[in-house]
Amino acid sequence: MAAKVIPVPPELDTPQVHADYAAFRRSTVYFSEHYKELLDEFPEKWIALWVDGAGVRTVVSGQDVETVARKAKESAMPLAQSYLRYLAAQPRFHT
Repeated sequence: MAAKVIPVPPELDTPQVHADYAAFRRSTVYFSEHYKELLDEFPEKWIALWVDGAGVRTVVSGQDVETVARKAKESAMPLAQSYLRYLAAQPRFHT
């Protein structure tokens, strides 16, 4: 059975949406590849991770998501392009 192709709505097919998605994807790939390092550096914290087009990593962290969002905004980190995650020292479930 062939996969169903769903067209992208025109309002989402913009250069900015594509740029945001590409940066978000870089951030999620970086997170996956460097999870252990990030966990060692930011245990039991929320982080926002952003990787720019040159591969430069920016991370802000805090005890709660509101603090992380505030720090990200203060540092001009683009949240639409960032990966937000809580880093639990002891995983609460298996993935």
